[in-house]
Amino acid sequence: MADRKQQGKWAEELVAHYLQQRGYTIRERNYTKPYGEIDLIAQEKKSLVFVEVKWRNNPLVDPAQVIT
Repeated sequence: MADRKQQGKWAEELVAHYLQQRGYTIRERNYTKPYGEIDLIAQEKKSLVFVEVKWRNNPLVDPAQVIT
C-alpha cells in the first residue's frame, strides 16, 4: 500500500465490512468535531458502537498502547 493514509482508509473499510457482515449498520464514517474524530459509528439493534481503527504492520504492538 502506498502510504499511511491509504492504509488507514483500507483498514477502516475492512472493519466496516466486518461489522456489516455481523448485522451492524454503519451510521457515520470519520465523524469529526473540533475536539476529535471517530472513525466509525455503527448501530446494532439499540446499541451504538464507536470504533477507532488502528492499523499496525507489527503484530507485536499492543493495540491499547497506541490509543491516547
